Amino acid sequence: MMKDAIGHIIYVGKSKNLRNRVRSYFQNGKTRSRKLENLVKNAKDLDYIETDTEFEALLLENQLIKKLDPRYNKKLKNPRSYTYIAIRTGADRPGIRTAAAKENDGSLYFGPFLNRTTVEKAIRGLKEFLRIDCTNPSSSGHPCLNYSLGLCFGICLGGEAAIRYRQILSQIALLLSAKDAAILKEMREKMKEAAARYDFETAARYRDYWISVRSLIQKEQAIRFAEKRRNIALLERLNEETCKLFLIKGNQILSAERLRLDNRGRDGLKQRIKSRIVSVFGQADASPQEMHKENVDEAEIIYQYLRKSGRPFLVVPKKWLQDHGGGKLDEGIDRLLAILRA
Repeated sequence: MMKDAIGHIIYVGKSKNLRNRVRSYFQNGKTRSRKLENLVKNAKDLDYIETDTEFEALLLENQLIKKLDPRYNKKLKNPRSYTYIAIRTGADRPGIRTAAAKENDGSLYFGPFLNRTTVEKAIRGLKEFLRIDCTNPSSSGHPCLNYSLGLCFGICLGGEAAIRYRQILSQIALLLSAKDAAILKEMREKMKEAAARYDFETAARYRDYWISVRSLIQKEQAIRFAEKRRNIALLERLNEETCKLFLIKGNQILSAERLRLDNRGRDGLKQRIKSRIVSVFGQADASPQEMHKENVDEAEIIYQYLRKSGRPFLVVPKKWLQDHGGGKLDEGIDRLLAILRA
C-alpha cells in the first residue's frame, strides 16, 4: 500500500516478491507511463500486509481497492460502472441490449459485467457476425438501411426472417449461458478463413469480437457458479509442515485455518478437516444467492482461482454433511490429502 506525504493510501497492489515489485516501480525507464511516473513522484511511504497464500492476496487487494478507492488504481470497482445484457426472445419486441439494472420485463439477463466497453463490443460483434443489426426490427414489409449494407438479413421484412431472428437470440442466450458454443466456434472459423485469404482486417475484427464474447461467457460462468452456493473445501500447502484449509460458499470464505502436515498424525488431520467441514457448512445458509454488482468481483476471483490454480479442492454435497458425511466425505478428504502430499 503506497502512501503520499500525508499518509493517504494512493495505490494498492500485490506481489509474490515485494522487493522486486517495489524496485520495478523506481527503476528509470523510457517505457514508464505517465500514471506510473506520477505514482512514483507522489509515493513517500509504504505499508504491507503479508498473506499466507496468493488466493488471500487476490481477495484482499480487491477488498482494499473497493474500500479505499486509491488514486492510482483503475477506477473499475465502482458498482455504477457495471452493466447487464438483456435478451428478449418472444414475439413482442425481441432483441438484445445493454441494461444498467435488471427489470421485470420478461427479458433474460446476464451479468453484471464490469467493463461496459467489452459488453458493447461483444454485442456489436454478435450483431455484425450474425447479421442481426437491424435498425427497425419492430417494423415489417420495409427494409432498413442496414439491410442494404448486408448487416441485416431481413428482420425488418417480417415473416420467416422474424422467426429466425428470435431463434438466433435464443442461441445467443445459450451461448452466454455456456450451454452452446456453436456461434463462438463459427466465429473463430471465419476468423481463420479471413486470415487464410489475407484479409487481415476482417480477421482482426473477428478476433476482437471472439475475445470479447469469450470473456463475457467466462464471467457469466463465474457468476452462475457462485450463485449455486456449493460447499467447497480448498487445501493450500504453505510449506513442508503446514497447509491451509479454506471453506468457501458462493463468493464468501466462511473459514480459513492453518493445519499442520504431520505424517504421524494423518488421522488427526483428516478428522480435523472433516469436523470443520461438517460444522461450518452445516450451519451455513444453503439457499441460492443472486450475484449483485457489489459482490461479483469476489465470485470471479474465487471461480478463476479454483479453475486455474491447480490446487486441490472438494465440492461437498449437502447429503455428505448428514451423520458426519459417512464414507463419501472420508473418501473426498483422502483424495484432497493425497493430491496435497503428491
